[in-house]
Amino acid sequence: MTCGIEGRWGMMTDETKEGLGPTSGTTQPRYTLTTAFLIVRNMETSSTRSAVFEEIKRKNNIINIVENIYSKSKITALKKIMLFLFMLKCVLSVKPRLQKTTEIVSTGSFANEFHAIDRIMGIAPGFIFAVLEPRKSHALHPRQLVTALYFLMAMPSMWSVFGRIAKRYEFMPACRMASTIGYYMLFRRSIRSAPQVKGVLLASNYSPDAVALSAAAHSCSRKVVYTNHAHIPLNGPYLPPVLADLSIFSGEIIRETYQQRSQCNNDVSLIGVDNPTAVMSWKKRPFSIGIFLTALTNVDAIEKLAGEISELGADIMVNIRHHPVSLLHTDLTPLITRFPNARITAGGPLEDDIADCDVVLCGNSGVALNVLRVGKPVAYCAALDALPYDYNGFVANHLVPEIDSWRQDTYEQLREFYTQPTWHDVMTRYDASYGQDIDTLEADCQQAIIKCLGLPTS
Repeated sequence: MTCGIEGRWGMMTDETKEGLGPTSGTTQPRYTLTTAFLIVRNMETSSTRSAVFEEIKRKNNIINIVENIYSKSKITALKKIMLFLFMLKCVLSVKPRLQKTTEIVSTGSFANEFHAIDRIMGIAPGFIFAVLEPRKSHALHPRQLVTALYFLMAMPSMWSVFGRIAKRYEFMPACRMASTIGYYMLFRRSIRSAPQVKGVLLASNYSPDAVALSAAAHSCSRKVVYTNHAHIPLNGPYLPPVLADLSIFSGEIIRETYQQRSQCNNDVSLIGVDNPTAVMSWKKRPFSIGIFLTALTNVDAIEKLAGEISELGADIMVNIRHHPVSLLHTDLTPLITRFPNARITAGGPLEDDIADCDVVLCGNSGVALNVLRVGKPVAYCAALDALPYDYNGFVANHLVPEIDSWRQDTYEQLREFYTQPTWHDVMTRYDASYGQDIDTLEADCQQAIIKCLGLPTS
């Protein structure tokens, strides 16, 4: 075995050997267990993910305690058991079996992933679809006893692999790598027993369950369709490749980013971002300013902006939106106490929070695209988080302007930026549906999906 997945696989060999190397006879690279494992490893050990893990540990006592036990233990066997238990928890949370009529399989973890998947389902109707969404309640299904027994029997063959992972990597990345192996074994077993499955549809190219399902599909000669659920960062430390048979991107710049910084298949269709678009609208002055947060939040920067906004008018609302992942939420109670014109939202629909704002300030968040397409101006403030400067490349590509404070003339400066004649073309490169005929885009995507998966035309 190569690429860090070594050792005696024993019983697991028959389940995985076809997915551990390049697929012969193909014209382009395909997902294998090795590529899936390496994608997860490279993603989870990158500088930004490591920083996010540190933030999660600070904010979650249970994760912090478990991580301390793992990191401080000098007993490799204990670490391997912890990795196995985490992997077992992951596979038992997956729906126990596919229906005999299921034709397309998917998986995901977050609302924006499922939204992207649902959109593609709506474009190419006429097939039976199953989402293997991990849920804790699935572990209680009686059939999971068989799954648990299967993995317990496979435990000896995974022992040396988990040992190598435990020796080289910290707890959270190690858990994600271990789960990738488990997911692959589970998904490959499910697909092999369901000959009616034509392919898989994913909205992630880096999460353990998504890349494992992609690898399992390719190992069983099924197709993989990928659609991005969010913007792809231009300046991130690691950009996973897209090895799908068909990629459906929101804009041309997504394809360019993959081609410049990573790898992308050649069969690409553009669909734009979902929901109606609107031209940029302006008021005499803003009465509601949003501050939308992402990971690695800088509270001092939020307080500075809230103070500057409040000084210009007590009637200006400051709407602070938390990152949708609750583990990344920062306690902002002192800020609300200090600024009575500030309010915090968490977990509600993004569209509602955008509608409540006249202008939005954000750090390195892809939410800027969602705001711009509905006609609200956005300003980039690098100090709002500790992610790399211009992480998404929005400033470099002249999609959004940069500010370091909110002043009396800032709103007018934003108006000058967004009324430039070239800005519309920039926005269209990011969002292919901006100001375009969405029906035509969706019809083209439908044909691409039908051709890729061999679906019926009606």
